[in-house]
Amino acid sequence: MELCDYENVKQTISIAYEPEEALETLANAYNLMREKQDILRKAGKKNVKDAGITERHFIIIDEVGELNPVEAVSKEEKELKRACQKYMSQISRLGAGLGFRLILATQYGTGDIIPRQCKQNSDAKLCFRVQSGVASRVVLDSDGAEALPKIKGRAIYQMDERVIVQTPLITSDDIKNTIAPYIIEKKEVVKVEAPKQETGRNSIVITKTGLS
Repeated sequence: MELCDYENVKQTISIAYEPEEALETLANAYNLMREKQDILRKAGKKNVKDAGITERHFIIIDEVGELNPVEAVSKEEKELKRACQKYMSQISRLGAGLGFRLILATQYGTGDIIPRQCKQNSDAKLCFRVQSGVASRVVLDSDGAEALPKIKGRAIYQMDERVIVQTPLITSDDIKNTIAPYIIEKKEVVKVEAPKQETGRNSIVITKTGLS
């Protein structure tokens, strides 16, 4: 629900509130990625930067633990969440060079919450204050986040080096004022199927579906 403000922003392709919707959204993102891969292959380019493609896609999952198969209450739900995590892993492995970035948020980033491939392929990590060194090591692979001062927004940002940062306070009014120029009325979303081999050539199937 934290991302509901962005549902009608023109840059948003789709938004999901339930695991079933998440699977459809992730599948669509994966198929878009495969389409981009096919375009690069035909152009003889290794990545979007070499091809001069400036378009980028961000797949943002808030509270990724909601897609944890271990917490499923039925066999069908478990398979659905496993499928979600499979798409997440594939996007994390292949997405960077194709202009697709996966952003995952969780309150406790253990291996059973975040798929291993996603964690291994994370270029950057942002960790706020946690209760113990163990929790810090889960996210950052080292201590430190447990020693952060009790100041809202204080965090550790880690790439090749570690930096202590102060994130800004963003109110609901700030969000509304910022996104207001980009709000549009949405009636349909483009659904893309992965490229398929057909009579020796790749084909893309694009259909339109209504937004819920």
